[in-house]
Amino acid sequence: MTNGEAEKKKDYRRAVLLQILFLTASLLAADTLRLFHIEAGGFLFDTVFHGLAGIYLVALCDMLRNYTDSKLVVSVSFGLLGVAFLILVAVNLIFSTSLDAAGLWRMVAHGILALIQLEVIAFAIRDLFRSRIRAADRLWGTACIYFMSGFAFASIYATILLMRPNAFGVPLDQEAYTYFETVYLSFNALVGLDTSYPQATRLVRNLCLVEGLWSQLYMVLLIGRLLTPGEGGVSSQDSGTV
Repeated sequence: MTNGEAEKKKDYRRAVLLQILFLTASLLAADTLRLFHIEAGGFLFDTVFHGLAGIYLVALCDMLRNYTDSKLVVSVSFGLLGVAFLILVAVNLIFSTSLDAAGLWRMVAHGILALIQLEVIAFAIRDLFRSRIRAADRLWGTACIYFMSGFAFASIYATILLMRPNAFGVPLDQEAYTYFETVYLSFNALVGLDTSYPQATRLVRNLCLVEGLWSQLYMVLLIGRLLTPGEGGVSSQDSGTV
């Protein structure tokens, strides 16, 4: 294993761990705290949540250096990430802006975050499907892309929801934790479950369908790739532990 391959494997493992932590926090943290009569909010909760999200996204941008030698691509990605993260932190933790202004800034931030994740997904897929990587190492990359797809679509849904508050067909407030609901919707669509929002707008329903189709297509292509001998798939030399 070359130094570059070892670095990719380490980056994939780190990203997957952060993704699992972030997904768990998004889906369970708020309701778990309420079981103990602790309201999920305040400066400490916001700082931990946004800090974890920031670390995850920095790790993703850092992964780009494994896929491209273009300093411009990496620099622009880090620049966009910095802008998005500063907007989210400023709106939620520092400034007391009006509802419309806060919604506008969040919409811009989530749009940027979606673009960054889609960019990393494109580079990672190209790397996994074009280079020869041991099957055991490829598992970390495929898991990373799968989780990343869910978070990227969640950012898209969050952007839509901020543009049209009734996009889910039910009244939702404009607090930052509405993002938790978009994560729930996104991963429901990703695994093919009922979205639980039958009155959602056509755009949201169709995006959920696109996400579900992407998930199925990704799995089909992945299985085909892994089972293709001599093209980066399973071979006699594909040994080692995960």
